[in-house]
Amino acid sequence: MTDRVAAFVRVSGPPNSSFLVGYPGISATLPRIEGKVEIRPQQGISAPVAISLVRICLQRRETIHPAAENVAKRHLGTPRRETTDVVGKELLLYRCSSGREAENVIAMDLPFVLFIPFGRGGEETNRRIPPASLQLPSRTAETYYELVVTVQQGPSVQNKYAFPVPLQRYDTLSTFGMYNRPETKVATTDSIVQLIMSLPKWSYGPMDPITVYIKLAPNLDWMAKARKVTVKSITLAIEEEITYNPEGDEPTKKVNRIQKQVQTVGTKLPEEGYVTNMGVIFPHKDLRDSNGIVRRGQPAFPHYEVMSFTTTSTLYKIEFFLSIKASMTSARDITLRQPIVICPMDHQACKEEMDAIEQAAKDASTVDQTNPMLPARNIVLANDHNALATLGLCLVGAIETPMRTNSQLSIPSLALTLVCEYTNPLPPDEKLNRPLVPSWYRILRPQPLFGIGYKLTPATQGVTFGPTVIELFWKYVGSQNKQRVKMPLKNEIVWAARSCSQSLGQPRAIVQLNVYEAGLQDPTSFVLIDFFTASKNT
Repeated sequence: MTDRVAAFVRVSGPPNSSFLVGYPGISATLPRIEGKVEIRPQQGISAPVAISLVRICLQRRETIHPAAENVAKRHLGTPRRETTDVVGKELLLYRCSSGREAENVIAMDLPFVLFIPFGRGGEETNRRIPPASLQLPSRTAETYYELVVTVQQGPSVQNKYAFPVPLQRYDTLSTFGMYNRPETKVATTDSIVQLIMSLPKWSYGPMDPITVYIKLAPNLDWMAKARKVTVKSITLAIEEEITYNPEGDEPTKKVNRIQKQVQTVGTKLPEEGYVTNMGVIFPHKDLRDSNGIVRRGQPAFPHYEVMSFTTTSTLYKIEFFLSIKASMTSARDITLRQPIVICPMDHQACKEEMDAIEQAAKDASTVDQTNPMLPARNIVLANDHNALATLGLCLVGAIETPMRTNSQLSIPSLALTLVCEYTNPLPPDEKLNRPLVPSWYRILRPQPLFGIGYKLTPATQGVTFGPTVIELFWKYVGSQNKQRVKMPLKNEIVWAARSCSQSLGQPRAIVQLNVYEAGLQDPTSFVLIDFFTASKNT
């Protein structure tokens, strides 16, 4: 029967932080995912769940649908293509002892560490640096990651639970020195004029200015023709090039011009050449709505201030180019394309990350990948001593009862029931020596009166160990009486338990305090009190 109980599975990260530790793309920080797999019974609360095996892995899912932007092509074109890969290795967190199909588990906490690969392109797929999580508009392409927990319950039942994990890459930060070297490129079409471009750096983020040095130089060997050339205009543009299925047989490219700057010249080309500087701001995506509120995004994707950025995946590749076009008369137009790197963070944010990256690298120097220091796992089996205490339960007689604190007593508009456990039942006519007002213990019809009433209900006849019930109902008259009512109620509970214990000749009583909301028949919360020394424990 226990193998039919479904498991409730949750993955929690380190306190006050995310699953991701370190910086993917920077090998010195040993990027990894740390957390804990928590398994509890899903139904029956305290019914044990059969666990045979628990595994966890980081899974990457990629999809492309180039025709999704067009409504007609979306239905008539090729269907969405999807691929799934395991990043790194799958970890075995638990396996039941040999010779047994499963273990009956009350609670299970299994810590884990998944190291994110930082290999290069020539190695196998599961050891490459994973691309960042990204979703393009209309879902033409997307990459997202999931922590997949596999729980096997018995020989035939195996369930998988997926938890989204956003993943970013930090190897394209504009503050890295390799991106701050100037780049120069020369292009020509008819050998009359040369277009020379110089770029001081080649990594940019949202709202970062891109400044380019441009020179149009005549060919000294063709000066007779070069003197006739007139420079009409120079166009500077940022182009996004998306290649779908780059490693397949039929790759598809799509170029989007996302920013453009035109400079009108209209002058003859001088012998020393024409020199100018042009600039453009890389556009950003505003994360706030019209009311200035940052809306909650999808859990699988980080908040980016750009629509896309430089990335390479299995099914798609996104590249950015700085395109310069010189329009002239008496000479053919010249177009030059220089690749640049687009980072999802601006230059200031990249600067702020550098100190954290340095600290993460120091912390990673003490981590051993082959044997990382993990907290001890916690496995509570059904036959362990005091196993129910893990779930906040205890046995009162033969009843599994939730344990709560007595802070529930200060909630207004409540009806209360005291359930006392004794070895011998009371006679049917045994009453407390206090007046009883019947209208006060009707839960469905609570009266707006100030006072406390009791009702003593005997246990079932013929049962040698059963509950004897003292029902105590109380309701606030108003908020102005709240403080005055709380202490008398506490004293009355102590008096009731002591009186009942003395009348039964029992020195100790385990009392369950059932808390009802007014108008409800079923209790909403519970308090357990040991009345061995009632004045201290209440």
